[in-house]
Amino acid sequence: MITAQAIMGSMASYLLTGGMPFTLLAAIAGALQTAAVLATPIPKYKTGRKGGKEEFAIVGDGGVSEVVEHKDGSAYLTPRTDTLVKLLQGDTVHKSVEDYRRDRSRRLSANLQKEMIKSELYLNSKDIETKRLEFEISSMHKTLKDKKMQTVVNVPKLDIDSRFWKFGQRGW
Repeated sequence: MITAQAIMGSMASYLLTGGMPFTLLAAIAGALQTAAVLATPIPKYKTGRKGGKEEFAIVGDGGVSEVVEHKDGSAYLTPRTDTLVKLLQGDTVHKSVEDYRRDRSRRLSANLQKEMIKSELYLNSKDIETKRLEFEISSMHKTLKDKKMQTVVNVPKLDIDSRFWKFGQRGW
């Protein structure tokens, strides 16, 4: 496509000569690029791939289904025959389903260990707070015990005679 655009651009720019020397140069450059692309072998990932650039590749070679895992964690199983696929940047090709399962298990275990360490650190920090609160409560209890304070309870007096007098005034 780019080669065709270069040839047409040369022809349009040099109407008198039909862009002859420049169209020939653009056609030669396009042919060289095409030859380079055709000469580049398509990679095969029989033994797997960890990340990498965006490219076309052959998977499923060796008669074994492979698992292609994207960076976002989604994955798909390839057929057991040579299959041309487009791998995205960062995709991982696992050489077998067992290899994919081992890798997932290893990563899950590592993540679980990280989370356990985080929760342990959190619980230890809470334990320090609890110990500090217990210390504060015991020191307050000791302080109150050491002070010889007199407890006074105010209870209102009940005057029964005046209550009967009030009932009598009402005419009951």
